[in-house]
Order: sequence, then C-alpha cells, then structure tokens
Amino acid sequence: MSGKKKKELVSSVKLRIPAGKAGPAPNIASVLGQRGVNIMRFCKDCNEIVNAEIKNGAPYSVGDEIGVKMFLYSDKSFDIKVNSVSTVSILKDAFSIQKGVANVGKEFVKTICKDDIVNLAQKKISYTNAKDIEGAVKMLIGTAKSIGIKVMD
Repeated sequence: MSGKKKKELVSSVKLRIPAGKAGPAPNIASVLGQRGVNIMRFCKDCNEIVNAEIKNGAPYSVGDEIGVKMFLYSDKSFDIKVNSVSTVSILKDAFSIQKGVANVGKEFVKTICKDDIVNLAQKKISYTNAKDIEGAVKMLIGTAKSIGIKVMD
C-alpha cells in the first residue's frame, strides 16, 4: 500500500469574475478567505488559466464576466474550472447595456424585438447550456427581462 495520502475534496465554490482580472476583491476574498485559501495564489492561477484559454480562442475576452468553479482539497490545494461567459454578459455586450434596472418589469433599459434575440441565440448558442435554438431563445428572453430589456414580438 502506498504511503501517499489521497486528496479529499473539502468544498467547491462558484464565483463570477471578470476574465483575466481576478483580484482580491470582496466577492472573492470573503468567500475564499473563510475557507483558508491563499487568495493571491488563487487570483494568479485563475488569471493564468483564463489568459491561456483566451489565447487559445475561448469565447470570451479579458474583462467579460465568466463563471469559475474552485475545488478545495483537505491539503489546502485547489483546482480551478473555468466556465463560459454569462448570459447577462452576452446580452449586455450585444445590446450595449451598462447595467440592469432595480425595478424589474416596471423599468426598462432597452426595448428590442424577438428577432434580435433569435439572431443572438443563433450566434451564441455554443456559449450557452441550451440544447437547441428554442431553448436558447427562451433562456435569453428570460434573462433579458430580468435585467430590464423589454422584448417585443
């Protein structure tokens, strides 16, 4: 039997961070610090992984909001898995929106037609977890409404 100790998964954490710009911001530091993670090492490693993926043609660029999942092990080591760009970021970029609204359903930052969403879904379906165009359209419409984009038929 080997004397090598097997790493045990202690926790996993999902974060949304700007691609290639992970830093010790409160949204990262508060979550990782309480788990005893070396925050600067996490930020450095995460930025290296993301920048390498961008150079290899990832569907996002520096600064886009992406999902990151960190797996923390009993020996305080961790693994990082980078997901794709968020649906909110896709919509904000496509329709030149800086931020959503506070009163969803009552205030709107922009009004678009459903054809705009269908065109966007066709271009961006590979960046989403939708199985088909109809699913991508429904997902994009739901997210659009949640950030104050009014979708007309």
